[in-house]
Amino acid sequence: PLSVRVKVDASWTGARAYQNGEEVKVQIINKNGETYLMVDAIPDKGEVTVVRTSVDVLEQNNNMIRVNVTDALGGTGTMTLSFPVSYSYAYATQGGAQIPAYVKDGMVYVTAAANGGEVKIVPLTNQYEGLDAYTMTMIANGLVAPDASKPITVSSAEELVMLSKYVMQGNTLEGITIELTTDLDMTGVDFAPIGRFFVYKKSSSTKMYLPFKGICNGNNHTIYNLNMYRHEGVGGIFGYIENAVISDLHVKGNISAIEYVGGIAGNAVASTISRCSFEGTVEARVIHMERTNGRYVGGIVGNMSNLSLVEHCSVNGRVQSLGSLHSAAIHSYLGGIAGSNY
Repeated sequence: PLSVRVKVDASWTGARAYQNGEEVKVQIINKNGETYLMVDAIPDKGEVTVVRTSVDVLEQNNNMIRVNVTDALGGTGTMTLSFPVSYSYAYATQGGAQIPAYVKDGMVYVTAAANGGEVKIVPLTNQYEGLDAYTMTMIANGLVAPDASKPITVSSAEELVMLSKYVMQGNTLEGITIELTTDLDMTGVDFAPIGRFFVYKKSSSTKMYLPFKGICNGNNHTIYNLNMYRHEGVGGIFGYIENAVISDLHVKGNISAIEYVGGIAGNAVASTISRCSFEGTVEARVIHMERTNGRYVGGIVGNMSNLSLVEHCSVNGRVQSLGSLHSAAIHSYLGGIAGSNY
């Protein structure tokens, strides 16, 4: 491109430039008391039109900045606006929709569209306050607390592991929505079920419950290459869920545990699993001499109780219960969808 300098009067505060209907770069510079437009144009590519734009400040104080950005030709290209502020974080909307905004060195910068509606900028108490969703990384690192009005996104195998560990710490996430944003490759990932319960001794009834009580929306994404071999009672993407809702989640892999094993959930209490699928092998395997209370193995859920519901789910694979010569399991309940339902 060729930079062309055009002198204009000092009242020009904004401009847009077009060549053959496509927007080209234009800057306003002040030099030696004069105002110039610097336009980048391509020679022999057609006429260049420069349009004066204006930013009308409707309100500007510590609590709110309101402006209108107009383009005389009705264009809708974006431009960066800046205003001095005394706060560190900001949230901006245009026409009711969120637009990019950040604060640096005492100035707030927003990217707005010409003729796109009124721009509003308000201060935030922290950099996360204006987000529509939180990431699992933010939650796991204690940067923000779960908020029922904001879903928690899981976008990697590492964040799925973070979710499992977070629930293992006793956080049930009741009323919180978890959303997968992409397919997850679990190759080589040491993953433990989300939500578990433990029986300390087979001869006693002493148990520790760590359920997942939230909502998980898989958004029709797939967790694949999962190879889970657990020396514990529950196995599945979710080990133990209670008053939970799991939907639109697909899993491919092999899952093995001792008692409650399912492709989606090992044990479900008063929960709903909808529009989910599993492809692979689900098995219960007793590898020690202790007596178990039974083995519950299902392609979707090992055991479901208290009016739990599984609907519109499918399984393509194998469901099995295996044991050593020394094991003495009382029961084995197997099912293509659910091992047991009561």
